[in-house]
Amino acid sequence: GASTRGGTFVSATAQTARSVRTSVMSDLGEVSAYKEALLRNEIGLQRPLGANVPGVDFITAARDPTTRLMEVITTDAKTSSVGVFPPPRPGAIPNAWMQEVLDAVGPQRLGLGDAQLESEIRAAVAAGRVRSRQLNVDFSPAGQGQVSGF
Repeated sequence: GASTRGGTFVSATAQTARSVRTSVMSDLGEVSAYKEALLRNEIGLQRPLGANVPGVDFITAARDPTTRLMEVITTDAKTSSVGVFPPPRPGAIPNAWMQEVLDAVGPQRLGLGDAQLESEIRAAVAAGRVRSRQLNVDFSPAGQGQVSGF
């Protein structure tokens, strides 16, 4: 259920040098951030769908290290070839992103094969334990693909 577009979906193409930066590199940044989140034991609920697609870049779930309660995380991935990033988006999670969260944990999509875990993730959303973050992917020569912001 983490892919809403199927296995043959093409997430980025480029025909000019500029579109390599704005499409392909941005798409690689989202995928790099998502993979790093999974390597940090986050549970993928919705994978990146393409850098120029409106909405949240990806959705994961993880246990809060302090409370041990499950939480859902909406991620905005930013990519830079010069190592400079905009500040994180202020304010509440956009309504459209929350709808994506609700869709991701819905009965037609959330199929992790672990009923208890699925229940905990749905309970986290119901209790409002949904947060947003910005992850920065640094493709500058000094950054070499490093992901920060966890």
